[in-house]
Amino acid sequence: YNSVRLMPEFVFGDFGLAIDLDFRFTMQNNEFRVYEKDWYFPDGGSFSEYLNLYLTKFEYVRYGTEVDPLYVHLGALPGVNLGTGFIVGGYTNMNLRPERKLFGGELLFDGSLVDFPYLGIDLFTSNISKWDLFGIRLYGRPAAFARSNLINRLEIGFTGVYDTDVFAYAMDADSNGFWDIHIDDGISDYATGSSAETVQIYGIDIIEPILSGSIASLALFGDYVIQNPGNPSHGGMVG
Repeated sequence: YNSVRLMPEFVFGDFGLAIDLDFRFTMQNNEFRVYEKDWYFPDGGSFSEYLNLYLTKFEYVRYGTEVDPLYVHLGALPGVNLGTGFIVGGYTNMNLRPERKLFGGELLFDGSLVDFPYLGIDLFTSNISKWDLFGIRLYGRPAAFARSNLINRLEIGFTGVYDTDVFAYAMDADSNGFWDIHIDDGISDYATGSSAETVQIYGIDIIEPILSGSIASLALFGDYVIQNPGNPSHGGMVG
């Protein structure tokens, strides 16, 4: 196939928009043909599949930046962090390209936007059409009323991250359609269409900013995390 790709980007104040149109075509037996799966599913597709297919014609739609009280980013996610990044740090939904494009979403809202700096929320999903992987962090600043810049910026956050379909985008590893997953010393076989229990990760974190600026930043932080409470694994980090 030949490809003509257009990726114009437009910025209007706090708004940004980028379009990704990849027009693939070929000549077979002197007949012009386009790559069908760029526009529809010849064997039929679900509503979720069609929604993702056409949403991904937009590379991204965004409002604001990550340092603003309100930031909304829809489409390709280059790097998502929740809190200190211990559970979700630098996540991107672009690793499956070019075979598969995902249209995700990220929302950052700080209560200071409405003169209530005590609360805030961070939210993301890898794919708006499926919500198979998503996370949320709620945080508070209990001493936001204090005059001291060292105390009033203290954050306490609670995070929950869920992967409801860990094999959602798994590709066939060999001609039999099976692949091996190594867990400790054991090997488990999974086939195309296999399912697994939802992965759940919960955490609490504390962040105390000491220095914030465009040149350098410094903060004290700590995390405690538990994965799959029914059969828990624990972890922590300080720095």
